[in-house]
Amino acid sequence: MAIERKWALLGSAFTAAVMLSACGATTSAPRAQAMASSSANASEESEILDLPPQTLRDGQCGLFFWTQSLPHRFIVFEHERYQSVSILYDGEIHTLGVTPQSSDYLEGEPFRRVYLDQDNRRVYTLDGQIGERTSAGPRIERAVMRVRDNDGRQVVMPVIGLFSCRTENDGYIPGVDDALN
Repeated sequence: MAIERKWALLGSAFTAAVMLSACGATTSAPRAQAMASSSANASEESEILDLPPQTLRDGQCGLFFWTQSLPHRFIVFEHERYQSVSILYDGEIHTLGVTPQSSDYLEGEPFRRVYLDQDNRRVYTLDGQIGERTSAGPRIERAVMRVRDNDGRQVVMPVIGLFSCRTENDGYIPGVDDALN
């Protein structure tokens, strides 16, 4: 009897925790439902829906991309100084090294980035157009991310992007050799 009561209390506490986390979250209803259903079955691995929040130190720059469809999911972050990109694809975060690329980000100019994932034998391509400059930086509009697997399968996702730099400089100058910074 005591064991049955203990399991009943644990079940009630778990249900309450799931409900509270879903209610207190700032996610949309479908994402909250996905979180609740994945939490309910602990034996399944939960799928990652967004990259974690990213920060830039003063003077650093990065590229940020979200899915165009609602809810916007944060799926690509390229950190200019560390020459790395994190891409969320197929429920996993893939971190790749990148070659420095310079751009003036002039409105109306084409935008393109190509990332090679040798471990997974996959190519990620971002294409778009530099849009208007916002207070956070220039937008990357009419953009798509193409993911091509080694077997020729290709997935195309409409995305929205932003190139942004922290405005106050802490001594780091983008594009200058780290030995000089």
